[in-house]
Amino acid sequence: MVAASPLKLGDGSSVTVRMLDGDEDKAEVSKLNVKGFPTILYLPAGSATATEYSGPRTYDGVISFLQNQ
Repeated sequence: MVAASPLKLGDGSSVTVRMLDGDEDKAEVSKLNVKGFPTILYLPAGSATATEYSGPRTYDGVISFLQNQ
């Protein structure tokens, strides 16, 4: 797994972006029920429920999605 420093959003909140490797992070990939790559999930801190992101695979698209959560 690769984790980046928290990313500050326009509203002042922050998120941490993590990238999982299907081979190296099998347990976590299985726990999150990831079926294919690339998959982008939003998992709020302290939550067990992830929301799959299906919007544009662009920086602006992902940031806009995160700011609206």
